[in-house]
Order: sequence, then C-alpha cells, then structure tokens
Amino acid sequence: MNDERARILKMLEDGKITAEEAARLLEAIRIQPWESGMFPFGRKIRKGLEQMPEIFSNVSKLIAEAVEAEFRGKGKITESSFGKKERVEIKTVSGDIEIEGWDKEEILLKLSGITQTNEHNNQLDLNVISGEVKVKLPKDTQLKLSSVSGDWEIEEVEGELEIRTISGDIELKEVKGVAVINTISGDIDGKELNGNFLVKSQSGDIDLAFKGVRQGELETKSGDITLALPKDANLVLELAAETGAIDLAIPEPFEKIETSKGYWKIGLGNKEGKLICRTESGDIEIKG
Repeated sequence: MNDERARILKMLEDGKITAEEAARLLEAIRIQPWESGMFPFGRKIRKGLEQMPEIFSNVSKLIAEAVEAEFRGKGKITESSFGKKERVEIKTVSGDIEIEGWDKEEILLKLSGITQTNEHNNQLDLNVISGEVKVKLPKDTQLKLSSVSGDWEIEEVEGELEIRTISGDIELKEVKGVAVINTISGDIDGKELNGNFLVKSQSGDIDLAFKGVRQGELETKSGDITLALPKDANLVLELAAETGAIDLAIPEPFEKIETSKGYWKIGLGNKEGKLICRTESGDIEIKG
C-alpha cells in the first residue's frame, strides 16, 4: 500500500501522470481500516477515530488542486513568513514535519515538495504533498494537524493541539495545554509535558513524561504505555491492561483504591485530577 502510494506520487512529481490520473489511482488503492473491520476497536477508540475518514477523504482532491494551482517548484526548499495567526492547520501526505514554538510574533515556513498556503479569518492553512515541512510560530498558536505517512516533531507549543495521523511517529517536547491525539500505526513519545492529554492509538507504543498533568486519557489497542509522573502528582490513576502486566515504579505512600487482575486504581497526593491508561495488548509502566 505505502509502496504503491509512493510510486503514484513519484510519477506525479515527474510529470508522467496528470493530477486527475493521480487522484483516481490514489482513490483506487485507498483503504479505510476503521470502516472495514480490519481493526476491531473498542467503542471509545472507535469514537475517538470516527472523524479520520472525513479528514483524509479529500486526499485525491488535494493532489489535483495542488498541481493545477499556482504552486511552488518541486524538490527545492522555499522559505516564507506570515504574521501571527490565531490558528494554523497543516495537512500532509508523505513527508516529515517539524514544528517549534518561539517568542516572535510571526510564522516562518521552510518547505519542499508540492505545497500550498492560504490565509483566511486569522488562520493559516498549509497543504504539503511529498515534501518536508519546518515551521516556527508563536507558542500560543492553535494547531490542527493531520497526515498520511509522515513523522511529526513538535516542540515548545502552548496553544490547543489536535493531531490525527495514519502511519507515522509523533514526538513531543515541552508541550503545554490541551492536546488531542488520534493515530493509526505509529509511536507517540513526549517529554516535559504539562496539561491535559487525550491520546488514542490503534497500533503503537505511548511513552510520555509529564512535568504536570491535571486530566488525561491514554489508550492503545496494541502497544505498551510508559508514563512518568512528577513526584508531586495529585491524581486518581486508573490502569487497565487486558493481556499485559502493570508495573508501578512509584514511591509509596499511595492509596490503593481498587485492584484486580489487569486493573489498578490508585490515589496520588490530593487526588485532584484523573488519568486513565488502557491497553488491550501490551504492558503499562508507571514511573515516579
């Protein structure tokens, strides 16, 4: 599937097929595993991913528009800047993305591949096919990100963050605020995180280290969950591993609220927040 997509995109870039032909070919090989029953999600994961088809159903349309609009040259790296926006939305197919927050009141883009940018209503939209993306933007910018086949690196952002991906890893560092992440196939790693995190994955490990956390839910169907908490965490921690082990490597005292096979519910500190970790096939490790 990935090889076929890559060949189609390469033929498009080389001018061997038209945008319309590429769109039809991609549509022909496109699969939607959440609809086909290939991955029997639980109700909560299925609900969390139910908008994925809506996001990626226009991939073919994007390719056609990308070539026929006034786009940048293929292969070369281009650089552009924009004033501060309240919201930035990025959609990519086949390419890696780096996003870094900074203190300047402007957005700096370094792009390769087939790209399109559009400004409207205090928002910047960026579409990229088969290229690399590097973005620097104000830390409090709201981000809505979606991709097919590509890795994300996101650092020092504090605005609302939404990520939806198919096939690709996500790396977070110094991310604060509210983050909602839905992914099919890919690992999620995070360091120095602070805020409320909702993370749903069909296949992949989740490894997050928090400086502070108030509310959250981490769920994967097939993969391990590793969670590092601050020593002063004030949480009710609910852990469920259907077929794997649960390892609590945190210092006592903590309150054992409820325990059974594959399930722990414990209280830390004043129990002001709640964090839920679930995996159907994998282990859970909690570190303090």
